[in-house]
Amino acid sequence: MAGQGAKKRIEENKRRLRLLIIWLAVGLAAQVLNLAVRGFQTWRFIGLLATVSVGAFTYQSISALAAPVYDPSSGELLDGGADLDMKGFCGYYHDVLYITVIVQVLSAMSPWFWYLYLVVPGYAGYKAAQFGWPYVKDYFNGSSRQGMTMDEATRRRMEKSEKRSERRKMKSFR
Repeated sequence: MAGQGAKKRIEENKRRLRLLIIWLAVGLAAQVLNLAVRGFQTWRFIGLLATVSVGAFTYQSISALAAPVYDPSSGELLDGGADLDMKGFCGYYHDVLYITVIVQVLSAMSPWFWYLYLVVPGYAGYKAAQFGWPYVKDYFNGSSRQGMTMDEATRRRMEKSEKRSERRKMKSFR
């Protein structure tokens, strides 16, 4: 059974989802207006389809996170859904959605604004490099975290603790 916090989260999530729908509608309107004013061209239509599909995917992902969970037998509220202000994938979905709408609106003014979409894979590459760089560096240096040099005092302490643990093992076998 969920309390007042879960019910409040449901209302907050509904407000956020309505706001995101408005954002998506503004972006779509800008793209359709761009097609109407500047004329139909294949690359503009492909851009419209790409941004609409990215926007729909991110919105569906966010709404799936925000969906409340009810007990199937009694219909009682069990969980109010995820907090849409949390970090992680929810935050990334919001970022992609905002960038999509910004690209839709600004690309109606100039096609050069399509390059803003490169921010998304650029940031993903940055995060992947930030995560993987220590492993790559260790691999090319031929060292690992276990083979790192340590000072004399730390080495003695570790040897002493290993000897202690060996003695404990020997006592348990006797």
